[in-house]
Amino acid sequence: MRLSMLFLMLASVSATANEYQSITHLSHTDLDEALGGGKSTSLQTVYYFDKKKTLGPLNEFAFINTVNNVSAGFDDFEHGTSFNVGGEVFFDQWRVAGSYTNSEADFSDGSNTMVSIGYFFQPNLLIGLEHSRSEYSYDGYRIDDVFFPGGSESESTTYL
Repeated sequence: MRLSMLFLMLASVSATANEYQSITHLSHTDLDEALGGGKSTSLQTVYYFDKKKTLGPLNEFAFINTVNNVSAGFDDFEHGTSFNVGGEVFFDQWRVAGSYTNSEADFSDGSNTMVSIGYFFQPNLLIGLEHSRSEYSYDGYRIDDVFFPGGSESESTTYL
């Protein structure tokens, strides 16, 4: 009994890490027909150019990321696909980030581009500006042409 408990404790300790350089998530969903049915598979990854140290026993990270990184993802769902790429760069007290997402489905297509810049006034105080631009179409028609004549793009700016 003691030997098996010791083995379990050592196995659980060896399975934890104090730092990470890449985090990847793979998921698969198969919805019940009563909920509308459908299957989806998702693969998302982030690569950090320096190691991310964990804080505490739950392998949590700092609230605000300050490590340069790139990310990518792919989703395959019942009626289409989506992919995304992005990244963040930190230098001195500045943060610059960007991302691009493209979705294609049976009856609609879309894309979103985001750029962001921020400034650290203190180590845990980031003030930033984020600009996002989206473009979508539905069955060959631009969504905004049907609901909002005059364009298929939308833009938003967020002050963080």
